[in-house]
Amino acid sequence: MPGSNPPLTTQQTAAALVGRWPDGAPLELHPTSDPGQLTSTPNAFQYKATPFNDDGGQKCPHFAHIRKVNPRDETTPAPTADNPSRRRMIRRGIPYGPPLPDGAADDAVDRGLHFFCVVSDVVRQFEFVQSSWLNQPTFPGGQKTTKPGTYGPTPQVTPDGPDPVVGEHTAGEACLLVQSGGHVTFPIPTQLVNVTAGEYFFLPSISAIGAIAGGTTS
Repeated sequence: MPGSNPPLTTQQTAAALVGRWPDGAPLELHPTSDPGQLTSTPNAFQYKATPFNDDGGQKCPHFAHIRKVNPRDETTPAPTADNPSRRRMIRRGIPYGPPLPDGAADDAVDRGLHFFCVVSDVVRQFEFVQSSWLNQPTFPGGQKTTKPGTYGPTPQVTPDGPDPVVGEHTAGEACLLVQSGGHVTFPIPTQLVNVTAGEYFFLPSISAIGAIAGGTTS
C-alpha cells in the first residue's frame, strides 16, 4: 500500500472483503484489529452517522460485502430517499462438503454453500440487492440517480467496485481501497462465487397454511 500504510495481512484482507473479522465482529466497530469471539455480534451501527463518521470507507470499505448488501444509512436522506430496510432479507448460508485446507490444490470434491433467503417481494429485495447494489461498481460511493437506492458514476471519482465476494463482474473490474496513506485500486482476479443452481419457492403464510388445512380451495 502507498504512503504510510503497511501491507495488509491475509486476515486483514479477508476482513476488508467481507466487512467482518473471522468471528463476526464488524470492521465498522473494530477497524484496526480482530477482537476475537464476542459474547454476541454487535449490529447496532451505521456508516455515515455520528459517531461512526465513515462516509469515506476507511473503516469498512465501500466494496465490503456487508456494506453492499446492507448499506444502513448510505441511501438516505433525500434527494433520493430510500430506506434500506425495505431491501433487507432473512438469509442463511449452509456450507456443504469438506473444507479445502489452506494452500491445497482443488481436489474436485463437491463443496460449496447453500444460500437461502426469505423475502416478501423477490424483485424489491433479492433481485434489487443483487443487481443494483452488489454488482454495481458505483454503489454506494457514486452519484445518486432518480431511481431510489441506485447510484451512477461520479465525475472524476474512481468507482468503489462490485462486491468482490459474491458479486458478478466482468474481466478487468477493480475495487477501490481507501486508506489514510492513499487510495489503492486492485483488480479482482477471479469470481469467487459461481452459482450452479437456483430456484424460487413460494412459502405461504401461517394463516394461508391454516386456511388450506381447513379445506379452503380458493
